[in-house]
Formats: sequence, C-alpha cells, structure tokens
Amino acid sequence: MQPQQNNSLRRIPSEKNKGIIGTSIVHIVLLILLIVVAFTPPKPPETEEGILVNFGTDETGLGMIEPSPPPVQQEASVAPPKAAPKVQKDEPVLTQNNEEAPEVKKVDPEAEKKRLEKIEADRKLKEQLEAERKKKAAEEAERKRVEAEQKRQADIMNKTRNALA
Repeated sequence: MQPQQNNSLRRIPSEKNKGIIGTSIVHIVLLILLIVVAFTPPKPPETEEGILVNFGTDETGLGMIEPSPPPVQQEASVAPPKAAPKVQKDEPVLTQNNEEAPEVKKVDPEAEKKRLEKIEADRKLKEQLEAERKKKAAEEAERKRVEAEQKRQADIMNKTRNALA
C-alpha cells in the first residue's frame, strides 16, 4: 500500500509565501518611516539677543584703559530734497517701557594719569619689598647653612676626641 500524503504539506508553500509577503510589507513600511524621520532637517537655532560685554579676553580688551573709539568723520551736510507733504494717519504711537542705558562718566585725563602713576609707584614699592624679603630669606638660609656646617664640624671633632681618648 502506498502512503498517502498529508494535505497540510501541500498548503505549506502558499502559507510560506503569505508570510514572506507580510514580512516584506512590514519591513518596507518601517524602512520608509525611518527614512522620513531621519532625513528631516533640524530646526535652525534661535538667535540670541543682548548687549556686548567686554571681558578683556581679546586684543582690544587688554590693559587697564578702555581704548577710545575711532574718531568720527563728519560728512558735509547736504540739503535733503524737498518731499511732498505726507498724509498723517491716526495710528497709535508705539512706545517702549524699557529704561535707557545710563550714561558713562567721562574720565579726566589728568586724574587718569595720576591714578596710573600711583599704580606704577605701588608696583615698584611691592617689587622693592619683595626683593628685600628675598634678600633677607637668602641671608637667613646662608646663616643656617653656616651654623649647620659649624655644628657638623664640632660633632666630628667631638667624636674624634672621644675615639682617641
């Protein structure tokens, strides 16, 4: 007798094809979703607002004195052309409640010169005091070295006397 084949074995290729098609569709959808999400351009960063503060970290900020602005060249005044009268509209004037920046007091050149001279004199005094301190420290170190040498020689002499006695 000849063995009969099971009907479920004949259905396997069609089930296998359905599985391959379903898996392919799911993977293609995931791939398209990842491409769309991954290749969107990022939003540009917002521009920052504020005022410029000189921390003295660049070449123009070095030193104790703020550099003066370059001299302003005045242009010859030209008479503006006459314009036709404009019709004014009744629009509300836009105002701002922010306070203006405080005015900076101008520095007196003589006072600034005296201040710089005082700073220079203080610096020289500090250098002189530092030199004197170093000199005294060197003298003290030399004195201690000489005392230690004399003590060492005295110890050697005492040991020699004790050994020979």
